[in-house]
Amino acid sequence: MKILSHQAHVWLVKLALNQEDIAFYNTLLDDDEKTRADKFYFPLHKTRFIAGRGQLRMILSYYMAIDPAQLLFSYTDKKKPFIANQNFPKYQFNLSHSRDQLILAITLGYMIGVDIEYAEEKSILSLSQRFFSPLEQNYLASLNSAEQLKEFYRIWVGKEALLKASGLGLTSPLNAFTIPPQITDCRLTLKDKTWFLYFFPLIPSFASALACEQNIQSISFFRLNSGPEHLKDIYF
Repeated sequence: MKILSHQAHVWLVKLALNQEDIAFYNTLLDDDEKTRADKFYFPLHKTRFIAGRGQLRMILSYYMAIDPAQLLFSYTDKKKPFIANQNFPKYQFNLSHSRDQLILAITLGYMIGVDIEYAEEKSILSLSQRFFSPLEQNYLASLNSAEQLKEFYRIWVGKEALLKASGLGLTSPLNAFTIPPQITDCRLTLKDKTWFLYFFPLIPSFASALACEQNIQSISFFRLNSGPEHLKDIYF
């Protein structure tokens, strides 16, 4: 598969697989991944991890044209994974999962972060007071309960995607920056660096966002069946 410098590819990945598929994806994992899988106490969490890592390897192998088991990963000091294979294009990727859904975002050479969250009922205003900026808190308080739920998760995934793209993780507080209300894409500054943030609905009842250091012109969406299946494109 090919990806251009002004594009991002987003893959929708299901983690609820049958035992035959889980067994196959387990054969693709390296020793470190298998050790991590064995540390999960609950079988459901273990199978989700195997499904996610195995499909991550399979998808990346389409771009790199190598055996998925030959992919090498390393990690930043904030535990963000990156491809360690030498002499390949500088593919950047990031992934996020919620319940049995995972999304994987890929760019060519640009730092990227992605987040997906299931929009379950919570104490929205109480949580916003803990984690959101004053402007975001006031905005949420002005909405009805249905809009509060929708906008809370839009803001949340935007913040998470941006912190993951920057590599800061939760070392930077969520209330250190503000996500503008009711937008599909925007430009933000974090730690004196400009980032571009994109929101997209993928699955009912889930919120998702992508952040990148490059101004992306289009996002192409795929899912993995017997092979890559193109779903749609969004242009900016």
